[in-house]
This record gives sequence, C-alpha cells and structure tokens, in this order.
Amino acid sequence: MIKHSTWWLAFLLLVGGLLYGLLGRRLPTTEQRQLRDAFVWRLVSDQVVSLAIEYRDFKVECERRRDGWFLTAPISGRADAARIGQILNALEDLPRIETVTADDRRRRNTSFDTYALGTPRGRVVVEYGGRREELWIGAVAPVGEWLYVRLAGQEKVFVTVTNLLGVLPQSVAELRERRFLYRDPRQAARIEIHRPQGFVRLIRRNARWMMQQPVSAPADEERVDGLLEVLSGLTIESFVGDFRADPVAYQLSLDDAVAQVGL
Repeated sequence: MIKHSTWWLAFLLLVGGLLYGLLGRRLPTTEQRQLRDAFVWRLVSDQVVSLAIEYRDFKVECERRRDGWFLTAPISGRADAARIGQILNALEDLPRIETVTADDRRRRNTSFDTYALGTPRGRVVVEYGGRREELWIGAVAPVGEWLYVRLAGQEKVFVTVTNLLGVLPQSVAELRERRFLYRDPRQAARIEIHRPQGFVRLIRRNARWMMQQPVSAPADEERVDGLLEVLSGLTIESFVGDFRADPVAYQLSLDDAVAQVGL
C-alpha cells in the first residue's frame, strides 16, 4: 500500500513539474511584463525592412535590401545606414512615461484631438517580422518635455520623450549616403583610368599591382596605394541640383570629364 502511494505521489509530482514548465514558458514573468510595458511598442530595429516617415511637410521612404538601405521616395538612391540605424534605435527605445486610456479621456473630457492625434502631426511606418505598424506623432505637452504618441488603430495615448523629434530627419539629404564609394576601393582587383592624355589599366596579381595598358610592367605600388587611399576617403559634402540633370551641365559627360576612374 505504501509502495503504491509512493508511485502515485511521484506521478503527480512529475505531471505537476511538466505543467509548471509549460506554463512557465508561456506566461511572462513580472520582470518581462514590466520590460514590455516600459516601451511604446515592441519594435525590433534589426528586423525592420522598411521605414517611412511623414512629419509636417516632409516625407521619405526607404527599404532594407541585401546590400544595405536605399531611399525609394521621393528619390531613389543609396541611404546612410548609420543615420537610419540611429532613427530605428530611437524608435525602439521610445519609453512609455504614461498611458492615457479611453476611460482617462472620458474622465478628463478630452479626445484624440486634444493631443493632436485625431489628425496626427506626423507618422512613422515600419515593417518588421511580417508586421506593419504605424506610430502617430502628436503634440508636445504644455508642461514638461513630453510628447504624445499613439499606435494607429489603438485607443491608448502614450506620453513619451521629445527626443524623438530631434532624431527625425528634416530633409532627404540627411538620409543620403555620404560615402562617394560605398565599397572599399582598397579591395579592388582592377583599376582603369581614362584621361585625355591616354588610358591606363592596372590589375592586381598575386597581391602585386601590374600595369596592363598601355604597357605591361610592374606598377608603382606606393602611388597605386596612395590613389586607393584617396578614393576610399572621398565623401559627398552636398548634393547639387536634380539627380536626373544632364551631366553635360556639370562637365561630367564622358567627353568633358577631366578623368574617369573605374574599379
């Protein structure tokens, strides 16, 4: 009888342990709930594949591709991945200072318009993990450095920090890639230089640079390394004119250019 009771008790303990393990994995801990509720949304910046920002009169859209971030509207071109990362990190870490529920608004006799969230002043749309979420940006609180925001389709209004406004870009130029060459020219295996005086082709062979045209001979390693170092440090100071403008207007056509360098 005692032996039977012992087996039955062991069986109950085993079942209880299994149930506890299953439920323990499914139910968030108090710490996990507090961490989840500490932020406006559960954005994972590393998983974001597209980002659209609309604030006042400014609009921009960009997407992540296999070889980096690209602007898709209002212009197309390579984007500054570091700048976009800064924006996404700020969005991910957006703290939830206070929550204003629908019941709170009724008690205070306020509405979404009170917080400039009926028709928001700005929108941030992200896609990540197969989800699309839209953050509405409202007014700055009259007292304190607080900002009202809301997730589209939800009733809650969140009070967060105004730091977000300082991170959002004010122009497309802020998000454009500033590196002239986004791939490191020091990894090049071939260099072609076209100048009015003639054409030069260099190739890297067994870690050494060789001149292939106009003659076949070893190249000056120091001068080639110096050229690559200059090219790798080129940055864009400002963007001039329409990106679709005729290159002839800037003497950048194939016939007018002082030199053409291909890697």
